[in-house]
Amino acid sequence: MLQPHEGDCCVFCSFGTVACPPIQEQQYVKGKEEPTMSGSYNE
Repeated sequence: MLQPHEGDCCVFCSFGTVACPPIQEQQYVKGKEEPTMSGSYNE
């Protein structure tokens, strides 16, 4: 079974191409305009 890497909250953050929905929501709420792990912007 997959386990998240140290410092990641879940396997989606460790192995996915974008951050998990809770992390995306935190970034949106804080008004960050940082690219996702895939290199595209959250819009």
